[in-house]
Amino acid sequence: MIKIPHEHFKPFVQLAKTKKLYIQGNILKVLQIENGDAEDTTYLEEAKKEFKNRSEITYKQQKETLTAIDEATKKSELNEQLIVNLKDKEQELERALASAENVRDKTIAELDAMQKRSQTELRSKVIKYALIFIGYILFITPIVYISVIFLGTDNQSTIMGNLLS
Repeated sequence: MIKIPHEHFKPFVQLAKTKKLYIQGNILKVLQIENGDAEDTTYLEEAKKEFKNRSEITYKQQKETLTAIDEATKKSELNEQLIVNLKDKEQELERALASAENVRDKTIAELDAMQKRSQTELRSKVIKYALIFIGYILFITPIVYISVIFLGTDNQSTIMGNLLS
């Protein structure tokens, strides 16, 4: 225990009365006033009470700060996790987009090939029928000429006349 004479303790009591300032800290546990009066005892009790109140407030603030830090850390970790998930989804979407573009390009190429094939088939059919028609004309026309020449009838010459004109 630390013993302080009553006369040395008077300025602390006056400071508490005028400015509400008290001795703080664990020193209050070991202070003892020699020949102290009721005012000195009241001062020590009030100083201990003030110290206890301030300690509780500080403890509460520290606890609230630690809780806030823990919550912020959890939120930060969650945000980081969400960012990683979003980046994964973005890459997945980019791959899906590339795949869709690839399928689109293949489909367009297949459609072009089908269109060219159908155009080629149509051309070949037109040419085939045109050749058949030309062949038919080339086959029938000499027969008609020969028949007109050998038969020599006027009815057939009219047919031949119509063909020649």
